[in-house]
Amino acid sequence: MTQLLGSPRPGRLDSVYGRIGRPLLMGLIAALITLPAFLLILGISLVNLAVFRSPSKVFFRQERMGRYGRPFMLVKFRTMWDDDHRRPEWGSDQSHRITPVGGFLRKSHLDELPQLWNILCGDMDVVGPRPEMLKAHAWAVEHVPGFKARLWVRPGITGLAQIRGGYASAEVEAYAGKLRDDLDYLARFTLRQDLAILFKTPIWMLALKGWGGHREEGRPALGRILGLLLLASLVVAMGCQIAL
Repeated sequence: MTQLLGSPRPGRLDSVYGRIGRPLLMGLIAALITLPAFLLILGISLVNLAVFRSPSKVFFRQERMGRYGRPFMLVKFRTMWDDDHRRPEWGSDQSHRITPVGGFLRKSHLDELPQLWNILCGDMDVVGPRPEMLKAHAWAVEHVPGFKARLWVRPGITGLAQIRGGYASAEVEAYAGKLRDDLDYLARFTLRQDLAILFKTPIWMLALKGWGGHREEGRPALGRILGLLLLASLVVAMGCQIAL
């Protein structure tokens, strides 16, 4: 595996926390958010159904690069209209295809909620490096030395690189920065770090700085209010679940 990923296995992965504590924490968090997240998924699914008018287009499935370089099928909410002309190239501007609802889902990262299914399937964790599209991964491996090293762990719905830098543009410098953050995460791999990421993730979501969010920075938006209400309902539901 070391030869395949081009780097030694990070030592912190074999710590007591890495072997026992972290899997327990990720399982606990997944269990706590499953019910409230399911209610949000149901609501957003109905909205997407009204937008696309087809049950088959509520969700979007795409092959992504997983742990140890094993691809898997990632699930998320569909946020774009279909391109009737050709398959869009990775890195090209597709903002004209974003639906109004899709724009909010991307900025708030709520489009990632269906990846709870990927967690249940064992392809992802709650926290970890974001899984790249296969073309994006191949490009990054070619242009960013050592990029495969981030594949030592399962990819996550949220992670250190996400709360630090958000979406990375299709540029070498951006992907190199993403790799630095992911390697920093793997080098520490502690309970404190994971809890910090889990705490900061809702704050990052409320900031609406996901895909395209930087273009509306400082502009009052109804989406921010909606995001606050959705996340508040998630927190309240989690609290009720813990109390029960």
